[in-house]
Amino acid sequence: MPADEAEHWFEDETPVGIDLDRPGIFEWRIEKTGTYIATSKETTIRKRLKNYKKRFRQLRNHEPYSSTNPDGFRKIHRQVVEAREKGLSVVFAAIENCSPEDVAERRRYWIGVRGTLNV
Repeated sequence: MPADEAEHWFEDETPVGIDLDRPGIFEWRIEKTGTYIATSKETTIRKRLKNYKKRFRQLRNHEPYSSTNPDGFRKIHRQVVEAREKGLSVVFAAIENCSPEDVAERRRYWIGVRGTLNV
């Protein structure tokens, strides 16, 4: 997948007012599969999104996760790539900013509300 295509193969439905340059909670919604709740505690949501894009691209291009752990992709990486290969929609949405101290508690809340893939 060309780099520019990798930037646009999912929809971004982040609401106005969420700052991607701060820590927080975000989700991946995969058509016919469910919703995965993720966090950025030590970094910004934008940096975590960039890392996810890299992992999706590597997996789709059959590249190793890393030299020391070539098959280190997580289940969510595989689910997103599989969904796109099947032509299903994938949506990214940052859902709230919160302090690093509150990330774990807020993640548990959002998993309870809509995190069907966080099992």
